[in-house]
Amino acid sequence: MGPTCRENTLTGVELTGAQLRDYLEFSARYFVQTEVGATFDPATGTNAAYPDRPEGVPDYNYDVIAGLDDVIDVSQPVGSRIATLNYPDGSAVGDHDVFVMAVNNYRQSGGGAYPHVASAPVVYDERLEIRQLLIDWASERGVIDASEFFTPNWSLTTDAQVAPTDPPVDPEPSEPGPSTPAPTDGAGGGDAVAPGAGGSGSLPQTGAEGPLGAALVATLALLAGALLLARRTRRC
Repeated sequence: MGPTCRENTLTGVELTGAQLRDYLEFSARYFVQTEVGATFDPATGTNAAYPDRPEGVPDYNYDVIAGLDDVIDVSQPVGSRIATLNYPDGSAVGDHDVFVMAVNNYRQSGGGAYPHVASAPVVYDERLEIRQLLIDWASERGVIDASEFFTPNWSLTTDAQVAPTDPPVDPEPSEPGPSTPAPTDGAGGGDAVAPGAGGSGSLPQTGAEGPLGAALVATLALLAGALLLARRTRRC
């Protein structure tokens, strides 16, 4: 593995969960739409062509992220392919969740025409070249273990995702009539539980993490075209 030959620098921008999903949807246009249930063939299923990309989307314009898990359904049309977008604990990313995303200055300035990123608030820009950060990090470590900076966190599917249906709701019990004695305690039909009781559904707090964590670790994700995400905790 060699350092990138580009002079790109490391930046960090703030995006919401909804904007991040849009970003990933744009990235997923890299794949050719595949028939539902068919086996995906990487040899023919990438570098999809569009009117604005008649020669096909180049490999360098496909981004993945680190820090979240997502499933891309390539059987769906462009714009509807991110089937799931979750935190590592399995909870779903909310539209209003706030993240700091590490990107290089090429992406941050609008390179590749990705949505939102060029107009997003910049929260980190030390003008540090990514390749030098990589050299410094590798020199300090001496040995590079891929497991330290990459965890498989995205996948492709051609199985159409079925939207969940609302859970059935038990009908309200009817008032007992004159000939129907009212039920007594313990006589069938225990206390009803309201839908959603027993769980708040709120997302876990990630603590007061720095916006980008260690800049050197972030550059390792960027080397592979990945984007490092840190959830940003809002404070009053």
